[in-house]
Amino acid sequence: PALDVEFHPSGIGIGSANADGCVKFYDLRTSQLHQHYSAHSAPVNKIKFHPNGNFILTASEDTTIK
Repeated sequence: PALDVEFHPSGIGIGSANADGCVKFYDLRTSQLHQHYSAHSAPVNKIKFHPNGNFILTASEDTTIK
């Protein structure tokens, strides 16, 4: 399940931080999964977009921030 969600600054998508250690990006125009990353080895608790939309920050129970 998703543990955190964040709207992309452009407003056309959302990112989700997930219990399986993955980060997912959805296109709100199509309601489709756009990208999927295996980001961490433990649940991802937080996702945050940089204001310009080009970068994301994730925090995980694996004690890393990426």
